Amino acid sequence: MRLGFWQKTAVFATTATVGLTGLLWLVLHDMIDDELGDTLRLLLMLHGISSYALLVVIGSLLPRHVRSGLIRRRNIVTGVTMTVLMTILAVTGLALYYGGEDLHAPAGGCTWSSGSAVSCCFRCTRS
Repeated sequence: MRLGFWQKTAVFATTATVGLTGLLWLVLHDMIDDELGDTLRLLLMLHGISSYALLVVIGSLLPRHVRSGLIRRRNIVTGVTMTVLMTILAVTGLALYYGGEDLHAPAGGCTWSSGSAVSCCFRCTRS
């Protein structure tokens, strides 16, 4: 089932915002300078807010788009992969925000690898 204009726009806009803010935060925090406190804080806030918006958008896909794909047996591998990756990202995001310092390194690594995989897998979807 193809997505409507507004749903497709919401998917692309939220995914792009989450991806870009996450990538910018990684580059600025880990690779350039750790003294950009206000900028990093703003990026992290935008990343968190857009992540919650993306979860709402993904939730809107489940009743019709995902269900239709499962019934028609179309794009099963891509769809299941995206669903698993989005679930991993949601759980690791919670671990980063609410977990202790001992969880930050493994959750962060899992978040970056899953986020990278989503960007690759996102290109494989055809709806």
